[in-house]
Amino acid sequence: MAPATSPAFAGAPREPLIVTEVADPDPHFVPPHEPRRKARPAKARKTAKPTMNQVMEDLGRLTGQLELLGQQVRERRRSALTQACAASGDQSGSEKGCSQ
Repeated sequence: MAPATSPAFAGAPREPLIVTEVADPDPHFVPPHEPRRKARPAKARKTAKPTMNQVMEDLGRLTGQLELLGQQVRERRRSALTQACAASGDQSGSEKGCSQ
């Protein structure tokens, strides 16, 4: 049975997700280069059982890609909102989302 359809979770109230952006603890940090691995054919990669280290690397890579995608989406929304507010010419800031 899936956790979302489990009777234990059916009555649980949903809490809002609060996301707080924190400052980068070391903005000048440059991660060390990883040693290059020999390329394996795609078929060999699919049939080989991944190790825990490979799975964790893949998870980290995916998490980083999702974060970059999220930043791009936020930037696009922010620029679209800025353009919409500028195009409306609303100086009072009364339009939804526009603040001056």
